[in-house]
Amino acid sequence: MNFPHSRRVKLTRPTLLLVAGAIGVAGAGERLVWGRPQPGASGSRAEAAAVVVAPAVIAAPPVVAAGMAAAPAPVILPNVAAAPAPVVAPTATPAPAPAVVAPTPTPAPAPAVLATVTGEASYYAEALEGRRTASGSVFHNAEMVAAHRSYPFGTVLRVTNPRSGESVEVTVVDRGPFGRSGRILDLSRAAAARLGYIREGHADVEVEVLSWGDRPASSAR
Repeated sequence: MNFPHSRRVKLTRPTLLLVAGAIGVAGAGERLVWGRPQPGASGSRAEAAAVVVAPAVIAAPPVVAAGMAAAPAPVILPNVAAAPAPVVAPTATPAPAPAVVAPTPTPAPAPAVLATVTGEASYYAEALEGRRTASGSVFHNAEMVAAHRSYPFGTVLRVTNPRSGESVEVTVVDRGPFGRSGRILDLSRAAAARLGYIREGHADVEVEVLSWGDRPASSAR
């Protein structure tokens, strides 16, 4: 059958999509010309070009090999509070060592007074230096000795001059003084100098017996 005129079929984009899906012809948006070529077409004959549209590639899901364990999910640790800073106790200052206080020596108790008399005392003359006393000892004016008419030899006396306030301890080694003067003691020159009556030659004194000698007193005055 002859057709008086060739008829051009214009395929639009929707039609091409349908055709491409059915026959695999690509070229959506291109125009396919059926029949004679249009005047002005390049070449002696325009041929309809068939464009093959590649089927759409759908990404396949990842294949997991058999026996391969899936990687564990990352573990998110909770926020860990920072440890508090250690508390450093202040260094204790050592207490100072207690001061060592030397004990105060306790003074020896005063000897008990066994007897007390008052009277006048004189002292030995220098001419008697080196002579033997009634007790048998040699007299020396530099020693603290005395003569009494009755106290036992070795008796210790404390003699005080009330006027000067000075006191001295002497030991009875001789007899005296004799005469009518009323004096009760003769002291060595050293003892009289301690009591402060060398210039006067005699002084009123207080006599205290601190200890008795090795012989009993004949008559204590």
